[in-house]
Amino acid sequence: MQLKKRSKTGPGVGRRKARRQPAHQPRVMLLIAPSRAFDRGLLRGVARYARLHGPWTFLREPPHYRDIAWKQKVSDRLRSGAVDAVIMREPERIEEITQMGIPAICAPITRRTVDGLVNIITDNESVGVLGAQHLLGRRFIHYAFCGFSDIYWSRARQDAFCSRIEQDSHTCHVYKQSDSARTQRLWENELP
Repeated sequence: MQLKKRSKTGPGVGRRKARRQPAHQPRVMLLIAPSRAFDRGLLRGVARYARLHGPWTFLREPPHYRDIAWKQKVSDRLRSGAVDAVIMREPERIEEITQMGIPAICAPITRRTVDGLVNIITDNESVGVLGAQHLLGRRFIHYAFCGFSDIYWSRARQDAFCSRIEQDSHTCHVYKQSDSARTQRLWENELP
């Protein structure tokens, strides 16, 4: 039996198959400010997904939180039908977006989930445990957690962190932030 070698110069060799273009290229509004590392990572992930499954047209509207003109621009664009979907953190006008019925993905900041939307959820308990295990691996003697008592994700991380520290028979101290404006000003004015 004789085997034939495949020609390296035949038709289609070295060419990629052309990706079929969709009839309509989705227009996705991004309501994500790239000022935080988490948000930049989120934007990179969206871009990577779009490269694999796109093409998509992005309408990038980084939030200008105090700018009324920005809020009106976003509302106008959403109402005009120029947007097929929204990927966002948690803008003030989230109810407006859900009422319009525009498909949206949200990575909430102030609450675990936003009803009526697809949510990106961080496993905050695992984050807390991972931080504790890192410090336990360094064999420190004293452990403390500093977070935000009024934010759900920080409380979840604190509980998991302290629980993991206490499993190894250590005490976990929690820094409680003062609500006092006077104390805040004193702290800000401390010299190094």
